[in-house]
Parts: sequence; C-alpha cells; structure tokens
Amino acid sequence: MQNIVSSYSRCIFKRLIMSFGKNLPFIIILMFCVSSLHAAGVIQGSVSDSQTGEPLSGAQIQITGTLWGTVSDESGGFNLDNIPAGRYDIEISFLGYFPESRAVIITNGGSVNIHAELKSYFIELPQVTVEGQGINVKLYTKNDIIRSGAGNLSNFLMQSGDIQILDRGGASESKIIIRGANSNQVSVYLDGFRLNDPRTGEVDLKNVPLSNVEKIIVNPNSDLSKGSSSLGGAVEIYTSGNSEKSLSCGTGSYGYKQYTMNFGDAYGKHSLFISLNRSESEGNFIYTASDEIEKERINDDYDSHNLFMKYSYKTGSNIFDAGYHHQASERGSPGGIENPFLKDRIIRRLDGINMNFKKIIDKNAADLAFRYFETDTDNESYIFFGGIYNYNPSRHRSQVWEIKSDLIRSDRMGSETLGIFARRDRVTSTAYEQTEIRDDIAFYAQRKLKYRNLHLSTIVRSDFYSDAGNIVSSAASLRYSPFLIKGISVYTDYSRDFNLPTFNQLFWAENVFSAPNPDLQPERGETYDFGLEWKGSGIYAKSVYFVRRIEDIIIWRQSYTSAGRRQWKPFNSDLALIKGLELFMQYEGKPVTLSASATLSDPRNKGKTYYNNYLTFKPQIQTSEFVTFTILSNLSFTINHRYMSKRYILETNTKYEPAVSLFDASAAHEFSVDNYEFKTVFRIENITDKSYSIISDYPMPGRNYNLMLILNLPN
Repeated sequence: MQNIVSSYSRCIFKRLIMSFGKNLPFIIILMFCVSSLHAAGVIQGSVSDSQTGEPLSGAQIQITGTLWGTVSDESGGFNLDNIPAGRYDIEISFLGYFPESRAVIITNGGSVNIHAELKSYFIELPQVTVEGQGINVKLYTKNDIIRSGAGNLSNFLMQSGDIQILDRGGASESKIIIRGANSNQVSVYLDGFRLNDPRTGEVDLKNVPLSNVEKIIVNPNSDLSKGSSSLGGAVEIYTSGNSEKSLSCGTGSYGYKQYTMNFGDAYGKHSLFISLNRSESEGNFIYTASDEIEKERINDDYDSHNLFMKYSYKTGSNIFDAGYHHQASERGSPGGIENPFLKDRIIRRLDGINMNFKKIIDKNAADLAFRYFETDTDNESYIFFGGIYNYNPSRHRSQVWEIKSDLIRSDRMGSETLGIFARRDRVTSTAYEQTEIRDDIAFYAQRKLKYRNLHLSTIVRSDFYSDAGNIVSSAASLRYSPFLIKGISVYTDYSRDFNLPTFNQLFWAENVFSAPNPDLQPERGETYDFGLEWKGSGIYAKSVYFVRRIEDIIIWRQSYTSAGRRQWKPFNSDLALIKGLELFMQYEGKPVTLSASATLSDPRNKGKTYYNNYLTFKPQIQTSEFVTFTILSNLSFTINHRYMSKRYILETNTKYEPAVSLFDASAAHEFSVDNYEFKTVFRIENITDKSYSIISDYPMPGRNYNLMLILNLPN
C-alpha cells in the first residue's frame, strides 16, 4: 500500500513540475504534505478521576500549537488518527480538574497510549485535605465511614474528634460546631442543596444516614459559591455513585436496629440509583445521677426511615441529574433530667427535589440547578399544670426554593465562574398563626489560578435580601509549594461572611420559656488562616493558626417579662473573638496506621457585659488519636481516644461541664464467597463506661456497641 501511495505521489509531482514550473516553492510544500500521508501515527488513551477512578466523559485532548484535538467519550476513551510523525505536547483538561501535559513522540505508523488520571481542584490527598476550598478542609471517604461503624452523621463526626458535636444524648437532636461557631452558623449540604431549616437555622445530624454517602467534606470557612449566611463553615455530603449494589443490617445497644438497601446500575446513557434506609432504637438507658443513684432515661426512643433516588442522563457534552430525598422520623423528647418531658414527641419529615443540567462546550460549561425542599415538624408537647398533663401540639413548616446558574470558563491557568443565585424561604407556624417570607438574589464571581507551585482562589458575592438589604461577602485562598523544599506547602486564607437571624429568633419562640427579638441584626464574621503542611513517604503533617471574629453575635440571655416571669431571649453581643491552633499528623503504613489531631482555642466574649469571658459550650482543648492495625490484609483493629476540656455553660463563667476523656474500639473483617463480598464491623463506644454529659442536665449513654454486616452484590 505504501509503494502504491509513493508511486502515485511521484507521478503527481512530475506533472506539477511540467505544468507549473513557475510555482516550484508551492510544489515542494505540496509534495511534503502528500508524502506525509504514509508518515502518520495514532494517539489513543483514556481519562479518569485520580481519586475514584471514574471515567471522565467530555475531557478535552489537545495537541499544543495545532488544531488537532478531540474529546473523551462516555467511557473516558479518546482517539486521534493521522497525526504526522514528530514530537508533540498533549494537554488533557476537564472542567473542575487540574490539566495535565504529556510529551509524546509519533513514529511512522506507530501508536501512543496515554492514560491520564486528573486531580480535582478540590481533592488533593485522600482522607486528609481538599484543595481550593480553604486550607484546612477535610475529606472523609466511604472507607472511613464504613470503618467507623457509625449509623448517622452525628456519630461519625463525633468519632472524628476534631469537630465539636452538641449532643443531648440518646434520641435527642445533635448539632455541629466548627471552630467555636454556633450550630445555626454552620451550613450542611446534601448533593448541593442546603439542609438547614430556615426556622431554626440548624440540622439534626442524627437524621442524616450514612448508608449511601460517598464522601463528606468539612470546611471550617464558608463556601460562597454554594451560598452565604454560613460564617461558621460548611459540611458537604455527597451520595454514592450509580454502580453500587449492596445490602446491610446492623444491631446494637438499647435496641438499635438498622437496615439498608442500595441499588444502582447504568442503562446506556441512563443511570439510576436507589437507597432505602430504616433505623430504630428503644433508646432508654441507665445513667448515674448526681446523687449516685442509678436512674433510667425514658422517652428516648426513635424510628426513622429514608428514601433516596438519583437519576442521571449523559450524552456527549450534556449531563442531566435529578434527585429526590425523603426523611421521616419520630422520636421521643425526654428533656433534661431536672425538667423531664415524659410524653413529648417530635415528628419530622423532609422532602427534597434536586435537578441539575450541565452543558460543556470546549473548555467552557454552563450549569443550571433547581432545588426545592420542605420540612414539616410536629411538636406533640405536654405542659404539666394543675396535676394533669395539658396537650399542647404545634406544627411548623419550612419551604425553600432555589435556582442557581453558573457560567464556567477554563484555561491553562485555571478557571473563572460567574454565577447567579435566587432563593425564597417561607416559614409557617400553627402555634402563632404567622407566615414569614425571606427572598434572596445573589451574584458572585470566582477566579481560580494555578501557576506552577502557586494556587490562588478568590471570590466576591453580593446578596440582596428582602429583609436585610444588600450584604457583600468575599474570600481568598493562597497556597504555595516552594520547589526547592519537596513536600512543603504554605497557606493563607481569608473569608468574610455573615449570618442572618433565624425566623425563630426574630418572630416566634421555640417554647414557653423563650421569647423572640425582632430587632436582631445580622451577625458578621471574618476568618484568617495561616498554615504549613508537609507530605513525604507515608507521613502527612500540618499546623494551622486561625482567627475568627464575629461581630453582633447572637447570644441567648435571661430576661424578664412585664409580669416578672423569667425567660430566655436572643440579643446581639458586641464581638466574639476565637483564636486557635490546629495540629494534625497521619502516618499510613503496613501493618499500622496512626493519626492524631488537636485543636487549641481561646474562645472569648468581647462584649461589654461579659468582656473577655469564655464563650459558652466551647472547649479550649480538643484532641483525637487513632491507631489501626491491619492483619492479613482483610482484618483490622482500631483504637480511638477522644478528649474535650471543660466547657462553661453560663456567660458568667461560674458553672461548667467537666472534661471528657473517652476510648472507643472497632474491628473490621472482609471476606468473599464466590462473587459476593462481605464486610463486618463491630464497634464499642465508651469502653470504660464513663458517666458524662456534653450539655448540662442531659446525660450521655454509657458503654454501648453496634455490629454491622455489609454485603456487596456483583454488578
């Protein structure tokens, strides 16, 4: 074939010389182009995510300095034919990932294979950090979740040790605190939509199951590209992919039971994932009261079930996702041991719809998302008066509509995003015959740059609220890795955000012992971070110094009615200042993995009334240590120690909860039968059966266990 082509090209050359002798330079160029038809090669390969191994469809493959290029198909594969022999630089890029360059040499009739594993802008090290969203962001993977044996988000984050959890024990609600911020200042996202109830500003972490969670990202600073009014940071939860098929069941102390089914599969361009989860507990447990008498904590049961569905459609450069999430729970509300509520119940339902459409054009993308969710809460409460229980029911409903649109452009230096965001919160309450609405329209611009060892991210956001006017937020993050010192990186990070008063704080009280304050102003916060990290041969270490200032912080204080009755009411304090140092070290080896973290903080009230007093419920020292032993590659044992110093429970700093030191242990075993993979996890919490409480008047359970069996079905 090559001889035929060569003879044909020589014939063409002779005729051109005879007919067009005056155009000899043009003829020479044409001769070279024709003869190169048999001096061509092929570049082929695939593109995938470096963390998950998932193929990246729509990745750009470009030969630098030429017009030759293509995009990867649905399986991540690509093919470039008829590339002339020579040396080329290939650039491979995908939206949201760092681009890669490869140098290749094409020979006559030869083929070059390239497999590119792109790193996300957000994830740098598994189980440790997430880049591009702050210097101290932590990523927890599915393996971390399974190994923990935790049944819900609250238990998992509590075991991690570097995040403070406000827990009243048993079935009571559980809330998160990051770097001394209040729980209603921390945003919790599920696949992009915010779970915080606008009525209270909080999320009950025990209502978030872990059965279909793929990863959890904890960000100590607000992520303005997702939303504002979250100066206390954010927790982002991402659900599993569409190929998982598994069954699991668990049992444990206090009548705990859990059942889960996950099913996912792909059908051509379509994929579907369904997850069902049911958990229940009798809840009641024995505790030792202050008089050293053992008593039973009753009305502490719960029953919850969850349904999650996700549908995806991918064709070429178009991606459509739709999800539905349903949570329902009924739990007792035992109250404090000094003022127990023996009959109170809380029934809560959450339904959410999430739709997202993405269009990729070359290195640009358009992203449009719509979200709606509603939360219904029935409080079946009783007031003991005149020797009888008086039934006092109430129903609260929160509805949220969101539309978010992003235009994203990627280049060799990074990416830039222009976005618009619109949201409406509508809250009603039968207890007060009142409806309140809050509208928000926001615009934001973000730029991420990467030049060699320098990473820079900046964002500015402007929100227009119907009840608070215009508020501007901003954030910037800088990361630099000196090329002369391998493995060393330095960071600095700044963010300025705010937090609006909740509807409960403004318009109605949660119970008869509290009162609203319609004159509350938004809280405004600034956070500064300075960090240093080192990576090398299985060891990762970092230290971060942070300063968080919160102006007009909302604090609940005792006040009195005109009739002289005492009640709690929210007020704006002048300033809260929280400074601290975070330390983390991890060693991954065989057969031992070690990790240790510590947070040393100085949370102070800088208001006029209690100037320089410590903030309530904020520990000054918090540590966590893990040791994992792996035996025969399929059997592992983990020992965990958690410590939390004393926490003041009054602004006067005259009363406090004592320090807590706890030990937990777990064992995990993996084995296969035919094509079925099994995993068992057995966990014991509070091994020493220590009596303690995180919040005064609410005892925590003593030693308890849970056993989980997971079956992964073949695809």
